[in-house]
Amino acid sequence: MVPIIRSEYINRNEGNWKTKLFNEFIQEKKLVINNVESHSPIDDIFINIIKSIEENNSTKFNFVYSEFSKRKLSDDDCAWLYDDFLLFVLIIGIYKFEIDKSWMLYVIGKRVSTNNEIKQVNTSFNNILIENYNSKDNLFELIFVFQEINNFPIMPIEEINPLYRRLVSDNTLFETRSDFLKIVRLRSIDIIILKKELPNSIEITRLKQFKIIFFNRINLVSKIVYALLVICLIYCIYMFYSKSKSNQDIINTISAISGIIGLGLILFMKWISKQIRSLILLVFGYSKVFKEKR
Repeated sequence: MVPIIRSEYINRNEGNWKTKLFNEFIQEKKLVINNVESHSPIDDIFINIIKSIEENNSTKFNFVYSEFSKRKLSDDDCAWLYDDFLLFVLIIGIYKFEIDKSWMLYVIGKRVSTNNEIKQVNTSFNNILIENYNSKDNLFELIFVFQEINNFPIMPIEEINPLYRRLVSDNTLFETRSDFLKIVRLRSIDIIILKKELPNSIEITRLKQFKIIFFNRINLVSKIVYALLVICLIYCIYMFYSKSKSNQDIINTISAISGIIGLGLILFMKWISKQIRSLILLVFGYSKVFKEKR
């Protein structure tokens, strides 16, 4: 039943830009945000928050969040208070960029409802903010998706199998009116299946973290090699010029040509930089193992 629910919901989901964008975001896909047309200032905030997280741009997030947190919870402007999509991405950004949590905890505390699902979402949001992931009152599908996005081991481990059995056997969970919970529950199934297939989720998380460190070091090494090549080129030109003044005309000609094709030269140098990076990846064996260019 879950595959049927998944296909039906995904097809319906494609027509709603917000649910589609959120779904792609929690699946950590490359987002296409430029074509998204928002319908309100709150939509703009949602889009900008997702952009800042995807770009790892703490400055942008801080700016959007600081402006948004100045809002007063008045009757005329509080519809966003029950926007789970918006609040969840805000919480992710707060955790990712280590922002003060006081205002968000205050906001969650103002979400009053008699609906059990909303109460559970509120509890889970609150516990995520205070890093209480083990509470039995949590919606663990929400906890697991949050942990996956922030790249640390799924916990509590003992809740993985019971949650999976509940999600695949209880079809009423997908009859909820909350699109937010439907998307989160579908994503949590994917996460659990992946984790169950892997021998050690902690080790995999460490490998993902090392991958980031590895590429940062590769980028640094490629920049150093590129800088050394440029310095060598400048040195060779200088030596060529200083040793033979008769070559002045040649130097002038080269300078004139460089001025004319300046843009092309810049693009060529960027191409050289990329080739250096690809060569280093090849030397270290990454390209051969993963058969992809980074």
